[in-house]
Amino acid sequence: MGQDVDKERFSEADYLRFGERLTEQLAELRELLDRPGFGDGVTTVGAELELFDRRARQAAAAQRRGARQAR
Repeated sequence: MGQDVDKERFSEADYLRFGERLTEQLAELRELLDRPGFGDGVTTVGAELELFDRRARQAAAAQRRGARQAR
């Protein structure tokens, strides 16, 4: 989580692996949420999912290039 991705183009295999990992991790989250007593008391858990469209990815890449050039 929170890892930088150093490429902008992904293969079909990359997308398939991402989907597999996402499915696995959502199943683990479901198991956690289904535990008896989960959510009782003051302890909490947070989750974040970031999804970007093509323009957002392009803007982020341009920002990174700009930051590198400014160094």
